[in-house]
Amino acid sequence: MFECPVCQATMEEEATQVTQCCGAEIGEDETTCPICGMEEPEVVEGELRLVCENCGYTE
Repeated sequence: MFECPVCQATMEEEATQVTQCCGAEIGEDETTCPICGMEEPEVVEGELRLVCENCGYTE
């Protein structure tokens, strides 16, 4: 468990979703790659990041 440096609450691990074509982070409801514009790109799991659910701080 990691402590948030801003509010000292517990931070949670969250997997990012990235496009396979460019490695761009993409939201669940997006259908176009934000970098190359490919329509309906294949989405894969990216790196893990830490997110504080209390204050929203992200590492």
